[in-house]
Amino acid sequence: MKKSLMFILLAVMVFSLSVAAAEDLGVQVIGGDSAAGETLNLDDIQIGASYRIDGYAIVNVLAFDYFDSFAQYNKDNAGNNEHGSNGSLGASAVYWDNGSWYHSQAYWNDSGSNADFAWLLIDLVNLHKADYPFMKDITVKVIYDDEYEFAGWVRQFNHDYRTTIFRKDYDGKYYMVETEGKYNYSDYALDPANEEAIGQMYTGSYVLGCTLPNYVVEGSEPLRMEINLGGNELTYNIRK
Repeated sequence: MKKSLMFILLAVMVFSLSVAAAEDLGVQVIGGDSAAGETLNLDDIQIGASYRIDGYAIVNVLAFDYFDSFAQYNKDNAGNNEHGSNGSLGASAVYWDNGSWYHSQAYWNDSGSNADFAWLLIDLVNLHKADYPFMKDITVKVIYDDEYEFAGWVRQFNHDYRTTIFRKDYDGKYYMVETEGKYNYSDYALDPANEEAIGQMYTGSYVLGCTLPNYVVEGSEPLRMEINLGGNELTYNIRK
């Protein structure tokens, strides 16, 4: 009798282990209570540094630069692979048709000859206990010479939608954009209407931007970017 009970017990344990082994081992969110911490005020954030806002996000400051243009998906077209080209030049937003490259799902934002895009790249690790859309919380402005204010803007990237980018040059041909070590232009920005919430403990990528006249970009007077992130005040000094 004892041997029979022992056998049954072992059989149940083996069955339980086999069921456990068959379970989905992917990330499974079960939530929890969110506890927002005190707001943070930083007046001189640094490239390469991380700043933790308890209950909200970890802010990783990655890079700053100026650009003349950047690519952006058309509304509701992010990640659409319907028009992918063949071979190593495959791309979701560019396709080959009868001898020409076409942008069917994206376009280029250009600053024009008299301005540049100031471009602060950050990652946000979501510390909320649920998916969170950060863009609704972010406002940006740039202050020049402690007197002139320029309204900024925000764009989100999803690196899973990485593509190869081509652009029509003056001679009518299409060329791959060379980045020369700057931000990887193989990513298109998402249309703001297509913001994607970030899962808990996942990382979202954002550019905090502002269009600035050449005179401001090339000047020597103080220039800073003021960022409000969910009530937290952060300042990046572009030029002191």
